[in-house]
Amino acid sequence: MEVDDSTKNLMFSMKFKPDITTLCWLIIVPYVFIDAISGFFAQEIGVNIKLSLVLKITLLFLSLLCLIRWKSKYLFFVSFISIHIIISLYYSVMQNGQEALVNELPFAMKIIMTIVMYVFAKEYSMRDPITFIKYSRMSLNFGFWVVIVNVLFGYFGIGYYTYPNSDIGYKGFFVAGNELSALFIVLSCFKLHDVWNLNNRKQYLFFSLLVLFIGISIGTKAGILFSVFAVFAIPFFNLRQKVLSLKSLIILLCLCLVLMSGLILIYHWIETLPIGQRIFYNLSKYGVLGLIFSGRDEWVLQVFERISDADGLVPLFLGYGSTELKLLIGKTSLEVDPIDMFVYFGVIPAVLVFVWAVNIIIFNIKNLNRYYFAPSVLVANVALLLFACIAGHVWTSGMLGIAWALLNGLAVSKSALLHLKN
Repeated sequence: MEVDDSTKNLMFSMKFKPDITTLCWLIIVPYVFIDAISGFFAQEIGVNIKLSLVLKITLLFLSLLCLIRWKSKYLFFVSFISIHIIISLYYSVMQNGQEALVNELPFAMKIIMTIVMYVFAKEYSMRDPITFIKYSRMSLNFGFWVVIVNVLFGYFGIGYYTYPNSDIGYKGFFVAGNELSALFIVLSCFKLHDVWNLNNRKQYLFFSLLVLFIGISIGTKAGILFSVFAVFAIPFFNLRQKVLSLKSLIILLCLCLVLMSGLILIYHWIETLPIGQRIFYNLSKYGVLGLIFSGRDEWVLQVFERISDADGLVPLFLGYGSTELKLLIGKTSLEVDPIDMFVYFGVIPAVLVFVWAVNIIIFNIKNLNRYYFAPSVLVANVALLLFACIAGHVWTSGMLGIAWALLNGLAVSKSALLHLKN
């Protein structure tokens, strides 16, 4: 693919400038590794250095400053939803005291961080696509291998179990297993898409098996399910404009046959693993719906049964708070992101974020043939929307927000630049 003269001139005129965006990249590129380091100190040594937290808060304010300097058209959306969340948090603290602040402040910060990073990435990718592509690729590639190595540590007795009470799954030195699963889906979609477009099917087979192996090794149901989904969906949606053709239908049927054959072949192997035994036990006891939602569907029904006209409009718009949720189900989180957002901060942020997530999917469907990364971004966002609804820890994840923003930013970068070597 040829690059026009203006792009070449821009490439050769680029110089290193120690400005605010440089500081942002210094945090963004190694952030997955920093998460692992912070987890190592907190879990292995017992010293919570909070390095990851401090750097992410710093990144949040630096990103906001960039958006203000750029006079971003998305600032109104960011400001509106952030102010609404802050007002809802204040209302909850006034109602329920310090307990509400402890439970809901981290939740609020993670949502705001996710939104700000998405807008920052989208603006940056349109303003300076070459720099954005270079460092986004670097961050996502590095993050992919950091996750791989951490999970593989588990087979050598290093790191921690995803479910420590039952010794199931490996998460290395990362703190949160479900968040790690969601992060791994994003990083896998990026990596698999790049490998597929190199037209080397042997490499794709290797990375597919690696993604499946790591997904199973992490040990969360959502991680396993969406690892399988990503491996088969990436080639399918890379058909782009031919995705609705007879050829795509044949490929889809072949992929389904391969998937079913593969599941039959590894059934007995999975059955010997602790995670496999757990899945089959839950399937026989609770059925498919119970296996997927792990009882969350019953909690959701309890929440909606609790809502009544007697509560008035204030809780509907500002949320019921984590204290009310704890009294209802015995936990401060349902682990279903749209419902958690509604309970914590009211109907407006929950609806806006859900519509925003759906809109990203629609955008990439419409531009499937226009942007190089559209197929992987589409697959990742479909997976994450479903993930948010059945396992949570997507819109409210401190680990996922940055990688997810970078991948979405790549989706709107000029396609001619995406094939340039770093």
